[in-house]
Amino acid sequence: MSLKDRSPFDENTTLQNIMTGVHADGNVNVDNAKHIGGNIVDSITDQLVTKYIFKHKPHAFTLASKSSIQIGDEQVQVDPQLLFQRLIVETQH
Repeated sequence: MSLKDRSPFDENTTLQNIMTGVHADGNVNVDNAKHIGGNIVDSITDQLVTKYIFKHKPHAFTLASKSSIQIGDEQVQVDPQLLFQRLIVETQH
């Protein structure tokens, strides 16, 4: 695989892993991480540490954190690094 096959400079505007070709779904928002972080800092300002509760919704989600597959009716999260490690171990046997 080369950059010719998965060029980061083409007209495709979706987030994509240029090594694997995996496209990000609509939940991946890491490209807005600076804006999301600014909003989190703004929400913390002038709050007591003991009273503030971090909520899951305003976080930045990466492509790796949203890798999942459909098995029957269930959406299953996949850790690509763990899967790779297990495949390597299996090939050694």
